[in-house]
Amino acid sequence: MRTLAIDPTTSGFGFVVLEGSERLVDWGLGRLERPDDSLFEKRMEKLLDRVAPQVLILEDMEDSRRGERAITCARLAQMCAAKRGIRVERVSRAEVSEHFASSGKTRWDIGLAISRFFPELSPSLPKKRRIWESEDRRMTIFTAASFALTFLRRAEREEVLS
Repeated sequence: MRTLAIDPTTSGFGFVVLEGSERLVDWGLGRLERPDDSLFEKRMEKLLDRVAPQVLILEDMEDSRRGERAITCARLAQMCAAKRGIRVERVSRAEVSEHFASSGKTRWDIGLAISRFFPELSPSLPKKRRIWESEDRRMTIFTAASFALTFLRRAEREEVLS
């Protein structure tokens, strides 16, 4: 199953494409010079057409503290996927924390675990930030990967139980 996971932010989005749960096909950042819905939508449509996923994975933002811009981008991504008949799944931060509990609590700890699982991502892992520093935008790649891996493990568990 080919999955595309994205993590939208105010300035763009990070994404990963997985084939199954162990093959990383593509990853990167979509940068937006300005917060423009039509520009985000065009980038998302182009990405969906290029990678042709069967599933788009987004964060379940229902109980999150995400900004309005990230929520809007997630809705736009969902609409773009729906137009193409692509299934959309959501993963909560709580599920991600539970899935990566043995790796640590912080996003950076989870990013480190992901970079060990997918060594090709190691050069993209920023140094651990200090509390007064902003988060490096490359962390969105690892956040997207955490959504994808959490969803795929959940799907595997559900398949075993059925």
